[in-house]
Amino acid sequence: MTSDTHKSHGTGFYFGILLALGVLTFATFWTARHMHTGAFHTPLAVIIATVKAFLVVWFFMHLSDHVSSNKAFFLTSLFFVLLMIGLIVGDAATRLPSANPNFSAYKEMRGPW
Repeated sequence: MTSDTHKSHGTGFYFGILLALGVLTFATFWTARHMHTGAFHTPLAVIIATVKAFLVVWFFMHLSDHVSSNKAFFLTSLFFVLLMIGLIVGDAATRLPSANPNFSAYKEMRGPW
């Protein structure tokens, strides 16, 4: 007799996760419609997308049931993605105004076209 150590969640659990994903999708839609400006729009959208991705990977792709090495590879790749995003945001935030194509001094050189 073989022993099955795989724990199984019921369908109600997965419908709960699906409902949470639907609520988060609606939250993304609502913030896109009602928060056109402001400093919190983009970070809020990234946080919502991160939570949705975590729910999909952890429960639907069963990462919670995998061995520790798979979790370590996933967390390492997540770290490097966040590092690259951080470096890009840091680069864009510290540029000089003259690096912007819409810099006012460039409008004089462009001409009427």
